[in-house]
Amino acid sequence: MKPLWDHPHIGRAALVVTAGVAAATFFRLTGFAATAILFTDECWHALVALAIVGAKGLVTTTTAVLAEPLPLDYPPLFHLLTAVGYVVVGLPVFFYLNLVVAAGLLVLVLIGPGRLLDPVQKGSVALALLATPLFVMYNLRLYTEMLTTLVFFGSWWWFAKALRDGRKQDAFWSGIFTGLLVWTKQTGLVVLGFYGLVLLWTVVRKQRARSQVLAWIVGPAAVIAVGYLGPTFARGEHPLLFAYPTQHAELWSAHMIYVPLSIFWDTLKATYGTITLVMLGLPVAILLARDRRGYPYHYLVVLLALLALMFFIDRRIVERHTLLLLPLAAFLAVDALQRLGGRPATLAGFLVLLSMAIHHVATMPNYRVNFNPSKEFMQMTATIAQNTPPHARIVTQWFSEVRYYTGRELLWPVPTSDDPPVELFTEQSSDLWYQRLQARKVDYLLIDDRYIADRTEFRFSRATLANLDALTRQGRARLAASAGALRLFQIVPASGSPSP
Repeated sequence: MKPLWDHPHIGRAALVVTAGVAAATFFRLTGFAATAILFTDECWHALVALAIVGAKGLVTTTTAVLAEPLPLDYPPLFHLLTAVGYVVVGLPVFFYLNLVVAAGLLVLVLIGPGRLLDPVQKGSVALALLATPLFVMYNLRLYTEMLTTLVFFGSWWWFAKALRDGRKQDAFWSGIFTGLLVWTKQTGLVVLGFYGLVLLWTVVRKQRARSQVLAWIVGPAAVIAVGYLGPTFARGEHPLLFAYPTQHAELWSAHMIYVPLSIFWDTLKATYGTITLVMLGLPVAILLARDRRGYPYHYLVVLLALLALMFFIDRRIVERHTLLLLPLAAFLAVDALQRLGGRPATLAGFLVLLSMAIHHVATMPNYRVNFNPSKEFMQMTATIAQNTPPHARIVTQWFSEVRYYTGRELLWPVPTSDDPPVELFTEQSSDLWYQRLQARKVDYLLIDDRYIADRTEFRFSRATLANLDALTRQGRARLAASAGALRLFQIVPASGSPSP
């Protein structure tokens, strides 16, 4: 008589139970998505998608006219997909797109091609995702991370399968997904480069059969990547947005947020969960085990470590940027658990992850609440949309949110813009500042009292507020509206009469 964990029905039951937890999760998330109001970078993504729709064609880059011609050299796949979705279903695509993408990822995990994992292990990987706040949270945001996670999953999944089975068909699919990853996120260049190094390594070691398989990955991936990289370089743009040079080094430095190492680890623990962090160490245990020479996923462990190290060294960390690593980490951990502890350990791990996922679903807060704009902000944008002329130009600390909700032209010290208005954010006399406002044809200033600092760095300085107060007393500026900490000032033209 077979032990319980080897019973043929156990695997099917694991998949059914996991699918039930997933259905409950998405039921709750759908309700949360209905309360969504786009904020921060979500508004930029929506604006780029709308610009693509307005161009009446799918463009090769996401250079969009948002607040002057603003080249943001960002891989376009997410925006193209959003634009198509907007044409098909309209505005709801902004709130539900990533729920569909996440559902597709879970389907691939549970019933996807190949048998790299058995059914219980597949259920464990899916449950690790459903139990992780970071994964669930970004189902509800109009960000690229969920699509990046899905495309990266296809890249490394078929990569591992191709190396294991030696099938060129699997290698070709890995190449397709890797090329699409370059179209999705700059991380794709690192992944493609890594696969290229693995190919070079097999050529040097004269592993002809494996080299041929890897060539079927790198070749198609490179062809697809060139479709984006070629036009980008031809236009004088740079696909590595955060490596783009600027003549205003201090502005660029202020734009990049470097956080202490303690925050890096605290963020990972808070968003991934303690048990999931433990899972990250299991593949290392495999490499220390006695059967490590027969371990088939060395390259995946190196890839995981390479990407994690890249995020760690960069330290412009936002926790969502690490989301694409979660399925790979869970896959390696579940596989390691099987190799170290056999079927009993695998079943025990599944039950632990099942309890974590059920608890998460039952206690899940509305993850959209903290990502929605405040009532004061929405009140101010409504005032701007109703009480300022359509051609008004506004200086503010924000960019995408005000532009998205008002349609007004914004001036903001964005490092990647051709001509950032840094002179408006430096200390100077009130007369010089007024002259510069006039030269920039500024009609309004939107000030947030919470974004005031002794040093500028993307914020209005206290000296700026003093100049604004002086202009108000001189009749060259006036308070037009306020909402909480937000204040909108109208700049009176040099002629002395307010602009219409």
